[in-house]
Amino acid sequence: LGFVTPYLWMFISSYKDIRSKLLSEATIGTLIQLEYNAFEPACVPVCCFAMGKSHINNYLGSYINLSEFKGHESQSPKTLEAIQNNGCGWFFKACPDSFQKIAGSPFAYWVSQGVIRSFEESRRVSDVAETKSGMSTTDNVQFLRYWYEVPQSKIGFNFENAQTAAESNKKWFPYSKGGGYRKWFGNQEYVVNWQADGRDIRECIASDPAKQVGGRIVNENFYFKPGVGWSDLTSGRLSARVQDKGFLFDSVNPIAFPHDQGESLHLLGFLNSDFANDLSSIINPSLHFTPGNARELPFPKSGQIPDRLKEVCRQCISISHEDWDASETSWGFDTLPIVTPERKVPTLNLTWQNWATYCSEAISRLRLLETENNQIFIDAFGLQNELSANVPEDQITLARADREKDCQRLISYAIGCMMGRYSLDEPGLIYAHAGNVGFELGRYATFPADADGIVPITDELWFADDAPSRVREFLRAVWGPDTLEENM
Repeated sequence: LGFVTPYLWMFISSYKDIRSKLLSEATIGTLIQLEYNAFEPACVPVCCFAMGKSHINNYLGSYINLSEFKGHESQSPKTLEAIQNNGCGWFFKACPDSFQKIAGSPFAYWVSQGVIRSFEESRRVSDVAETKSGMSTTDNVQFLRYWYEVPQSKIGFNFENAQTAAESNKKWFPYSKGGGYRKWFGNQEYVVNWQADGRDIRECIASDPAKQVGGRIVNENFYFKPGVGWSDLTSGRLSARVQDKGFLFDSVNPIAFPHDQGESLHLLGFLNSDFANDLSSIINPSLHFTPGNARELPFPKSGQIPDRLKEVCRQCISISHEDWDASETSWGFDTLPIVTPERKVPTLNLTWQNWATYCSEAISRLRLLETENNQIFIDAFGLQNELSANVPEDQITLARADREKDCQRLISYAIGCMMGRYSLDEPGLIYAHAGNVGFELGRYATFPADADGIVPITDELWFADDAPSRVREFLRAVWGPDTLEENM
């Protein structure tokens, strides 16, 4: 029998039973996995294969993967090239019986024997951690905010459990919602209305039968606990981040909760390794990486993990944490790095060059640490001859120095100081309220905050306190009068 079908049956968990049936009762002799745009003008994931109706033990089938060749016009030529030259790089020989050794029995025809052995001989992530999806508020517009959109006095940070959070009478709590590709630390941007143990969300769901389908508030006993999270939607690479205590989490931001907190850094390092990323594409090559997928990943036995791994992960977290807090959009932001005494030199130009050097060195340090992290897991699984530990620089998720963007950040911070949000005399958030309650001008000695909170932006100098004039004052306050014109 010959078939042309969508190829999702080869991988995703809902087709596990049919994979098991095909592997035990039939023999797939040849299979071609086509590129998404193989049929003009459709964009669908398709494969074609030929299948015999009885099972032949240890049969060696032929597989061709055309996913790297874009467009329908390239599919036929590249298929013929693979048939004529089996060493082309996209032709594979594989025994379907070996697929059953991998969790979920995906048709991972390109996988080496070493990788298959890792599934056979190792623990699973499920042996060391619970992997859980979080809630769906059913109405994010109503119940979610960026942390800087609400009064900070109403945000409850670092609560250890639901009871103490409810008793605090705080309204907003940190909320993990996935986000873009970022490793180790970050993507901490949202807060959720969980006042009185989620009273408003529960009432909203209860009032609409359509919102009650499928369960919306799930795994509550894991709220506020520390863990290791990642974004369910992985259009690029898998990236995991440490999640401290005090967070609730979203359905698109699964969290792994280690049975033993001593395994937390091990788990973080593993999920951020190239090997885990490769495994994730084997178990589920779609755009989603679910808690169930993570549960099935092989994980080294405790004796295979060196003590050094924890220190590597701590350093990675520290570098990424500092990088995240250098932005105003982090609730851990203290001050703009280039205006701190240890970073600034007499001119803005030289200060920025020093900052660029610092950023470059941080990227290099993190790259070396991630390479070491990769090597630890390559050694643990015995894959020295199959995988490279090298980490390309574009996979390092730290901010790059950018002259234009950094000047924009400087102006943004200067405006923040004008409005009293920040001060050159104290670190952190100084004033973020309404009605001038608690607004004390004495906290802004080096660079005075604007008395009325109105900073005009004009194309000519009409006001003594307009934005261009105040930017000049800011540069004078930070770098002094001698280099003012050069800094402008």
